[in-house]
Amino acid sequence: LFWIEGLGPKMDPEKLKWKMQQDVLTSTCNFLIYITLLRIS
Repeated sequence: LFWIEGLGPKMDPEKLKWKMQQDVLTSTCNFLIYITLLRIS
């Protein structure tokens, strides 16, 4: 996530916020799927 700071001035803050929210959601979903798979196996 840190490399995003270098692009800060070029990017719209709202878009950046939206992208970070998407990243968090994706990470959370992947984490839940991972735990589910661990419990199944």
